[in-house]
Amino acid sequence: MVPRFVLLLFVALSASACHRIGSCEAMDANGLKTGCSGPEGWVWDGSSCIFTQACNCTGADCQGLYHDREHCETAHTHCVK
Repeated sequence: MVPRFVLLLFVALSASACHRIGSCEAMDANGLKTGCSGPEGWVWDGSSCIFTQACNCTGADCQGLYHDREHCETAHTHCVK
């Protein structure tokens, strides 16, 4: 049981890269826009989750975009006022 928990914890932490899970601060991902061939995902901008593509992305969270809106909103549901 413990190894499974450790594996799930590792996956959860690595899926969000350097961004602290549930942090209300905006993710550190700059240079995001749509209409390019970069990876697609959802990013927390400090007030909501927005869909984007990583085009020439800089910042610690560029590799940690959420795979879908539901995961992004669930992680930040307590941040919405």
